[in-house]
Amino acid sequence: MWNFDNKHGGTSRANLERAYRLAGLLVEALSMASSEITLNNIEQKILHDAIKSAENVQLYLEQASTGERSSEWFAAEAIALKGQLARLTTRMRIGPKEAKFLEKPNTKISTEDKSLTIIRQDLREMGVEDSEHSRYFIQIAQQVLEEIESITRYSEFSAVRSTIVRTIKPKSEHKQVVLSVLNYFGRIVEQKYKDKNIVVKTEQKDDEITFVIEMDAGDKGEINDALYQYGQVVLEEQDPSKLLPSMVQALELKHKLDMAKMELKHTTELLHTERYGYRNRIEFLEDEVSWLKKAIGDSLTLNNDLQAMLSKISTSKTSLSVQEALKFVIRRAFDGIEETDRNSIFEKLVDIQKSEPGVLEKLKNISETVFTHTTSSLLSNWITTVLKSLPE
Repeated sequence: MWNFDNKHGGTSRANLERAYRLAGLLVEALSMASSEITLNNIEQKILHDAIKSAENVQLYLEQASTGERSSEWFAAEAIALKGQLARLTTRMRIGPKEAKFLEKPNTKISTEDKSLTIIRQDLREMGVEDSEHSRYFIQIAQQVLEEIESITRYSEFSAVRSTIVRTIKPKSEHKQVVLSVLNYFGRIVEQKYKDKNIVVKTEQKDDEITFVIEMDAGDKGEINDALYQYGQVVLEEQDPSKLLPSMVQALELKHKLDMAKMELKHTTELLHTERYGYRNRIEFLEDEVSWLKKAIGDSLTLNNDLQAMLSKISTSKTSLSVQEALKFVIRRAFDGIEETDRNSIFEKLVDIQKSEPGVLEKLKNISETVFTHTTSSLLSNWITTVLKSLPE
């Protein structure tokens, strides 16, 4: 393991300055990883966000050392960065060889005058080929951040909390089912993140239900991922076993959703029979179940970035079919698209252009500043092809 001397404590100006110098290595390691390592689109986005957080940590540490800003500023960014790096290492799944090198107890790096050049030399002495160095930079960045935490103890004085908020407006007869499905995410949090400080709650006001998750800032990315996966399970686009590793827990979730659908059918059937008799009862029940499943699923899977992007592209006059097609394309783009996604996305782009010319041009312009380079390039090319084949 990369070790650092630990002869410090508190958050004095000297310690803040020392942490600032370490933050320089943090930024350098992540930037080098970004330029050298091959990642998928989702991992690229997480790493891009991590580099931005690391740059902010460095800036705010410098300002904290001069008294220009309070220490809470860099603490918030450091906590967010800690979560981003945890997500990266989980996704990258480093192999036993990398772990063996990183856990060497006699490997030391001086906290002064350090650079990636020195680290590269150490890696070579450990027998690591130059072409493999970038695989270690994320791990090294984590340990540099741990050193910053030990110097500043930012986790002790920072009470930075973050929230995820979703809203849904169900019909009055659907409220109890919606509440039941939303509240079950609290059970999933209890199963997957029992050691984390996470609060899940629902609030009702008039005909609107607000779903709120509170967590430490560094855990927001991981919880957002879990919430998205839960929405995919509700939409029946993902198996519960991918969200919950335990077979028993996955089966419990499946039974819960089956019971929710059954409750919805019973309530809807009684109301429909009372109002209209048995006419078109089966079709009505199927429509109601499909509508509610989609309403809940979308409320969970549409993150704030996606909702903001939709609001910039669509208007109150945009048809429901076009909005659904846009959601599909944007959600896939946020996850990261590849050439193999062409057919499914191209079909949606054609539908959008046929229904509402002008929308694709907005999507193309905005995508260049939001998505990763690979995703925005592919999406832009596909949109250009559609615009040429189906002019306004």
